[in-house]
Amino acid sequence: TYLPFRESVWEQCKKWHVPIGETKDGVHFIRLDDGHAVIAGTTRYGKTTFLHLLITTFLKLHPDEVEFSLIDLKSGLSFQRYKDCKQVINMAEDLETAHSCFKEVLQEMKKRKALFKQLGVEKIQDVKQSVTRHYIIIDEASNLDYRRMELKSKKDIEAAKFMYEQCKSWMKMIACEAASLGIYLIFSTQYPTAEILDSQVKANTITKICYRLDTGTQSYVVLDHTGAEDITIKGRAIVRTPDGTKEVQSHFLDDSQIEKIVSPHIVIKSRKDDEDETPGEDSGETGEDTLIIEPV
Repeated sequence: TYLPFRESVWEQCKKWHVPIGETKDGVHFIRLDDGHAVIAGTTRYGKTTFLHLLITTFLKLHPDEVEFSLIDLKSGLSFQRYKDCKQVINMAEDLETAHSCFKEVLQEMKKRKALFKQLGVEKIQDVKQSVTRHYIIIDEASNLDYRRMELKSKKDIEAAKFMYEQCKSWMKMIACEAASLGIYLIFSTQYPTAEILDSQVKANTITKICYRLDTGTQSYVVLDHTGAEDITIKGRAIVRTPDGTKEVQSHFLDDSQIEKIVSPHIVIKSRKDDEDETPGEDSGETGEDTLIIEPV
């Protein structure tokens, strides 16, 4: 019922594999460089803990080969410890910033398509030069829905609805087209309904991880069968991949282990406001302040 993570497990990882936990046969790994993943589970049962293990594993094993777009829709609390990592190129915590994040990902897809066409390859595994894997990780996708927000004016509601519909459309596009480009969607939610987990997104996810859910209907949305509603142990998950279905007890990675891996990758990033700032009237031509030393 409690399985602390042993850092020696990382030595057993194959390329782009993540250790999720253990079965009766030993450590269980999932491969995350050939398709998207959906992770579902009610609060406090292990879903976000696994996302931490995923991010930390790739920072540990592939620091120069990975980049992240983190969409943390629980007020930015889940992923704030990673926001200054050099590998994190996009960070979002609400519908508006998530919309901007998806827009940038689509621009990256366009660039990669042009590159692959130039190289004459179809998928990232065929590229000889170094191309980073880009993981878009969404924690609590249901909070993208504008109907869950406290919006009062008609103008705000219409604007939020427009962004929400675009985000859904862009996620479908990413799910259908991005995996071959080395861009992967990790879709996580507490409320896996057919409205939240779009059928096209689900159809294009190779890996499905399901912690405890409230109903058999929710379990069916993710796994195409019931069972997740019967899970009673925290950290216990049903993991479904092309290799089959396993019941796994997830590893628990504590804060000190995360900090140890994350700290070396922290960089001081300039704020967007600073980058866009124009020189003031009291600044020099370069925009830098001039130090004047008065005679004594």
